[in-house]
Amino acid sequence: MPKSISRLFATRFAQMGRLDCAICLLTGFDNYLRPGESVGARVEDIVYPTAAARSEAFRHGVWTLPRTKTGENQSVTMRHDAGAILLPMLTEGKPKRAYLFPALEGQYHRWYHLLAQVAAYFGLQHFKWTPHTPRLGGSTEDFLRLLPILDILRRGRWASVKSLTSYVQQGQSLLAQNQLPQDLGPTLGRLMAMPEEAFARFLLSCRPPPPPLRFASSANPTGLPPRPPRAHSLVGARGRVQQLRR
Repeated sequence: MPKSISRLFATRFAQMGRLDCAICLLTGFDNYLRPGESVGARVEDIVYPTAAARSEAFRHGVWTLPRTKTGENQSVTMRHDAGAILLPMLTEGKPKRAYLFPALEGQYHRWYHLLAQVAAYFGLQHFKWTPHTPRLGGSTEDFLRLLPILDILRRGRWASVKSLTSYVQQGQSLLAQNQLPQDLGPTLGRLMAMPEEAFARFLLSCRPPPPPLRFASSANPTGLPPRPPRAHSLVGARGRVQQLRR
């Protein structure tokens, strides 16, 4: 999955009212997160520096990883990315043990089906992207941008250069095989032309409007919609009793 597709999918998630899914995708792509590290993340896993310790390197916070495939108590410093810019919206005022991405409820299959749903919306279901795809796409993107291999290794917490190299080679192969439809080109170009702050604002503007407020009146003092009539009646109940007696 190239970064352009991650932005396309994030836009669709925002339009669906699932901004947390958009942020999950973007942060997973940028931080090379494994599915369990993103889907199962808790609010307390995101640590922001205090005002006294704040520096440019840590201004978007640190994603702590208590348990990972390659060890315990690891972390990744978040970069200047649209997902990291929007992430405080999911942490401020929330219980520490709450899931960071409520729509996923810590369940892999929920993330799998939501990604498949958005892929089908754009007619891209044949690519068979999964919750592992953001990690593969983000690391491959940075590898193709010629970022130092050791920087990618540390950020993705791979055990060795050999395992990372085979990983990004797989990503390059998939990028070569998965040719995107030409009609998506203009849309992807516009999305990629936005700086990170502009894209974060764009995602916020894509959210559906809140439902209209209902005001109370003398006829409806609660302001709630009237309850529908009950489906059964005494006559219906008698009929069922008579049928049982037959």
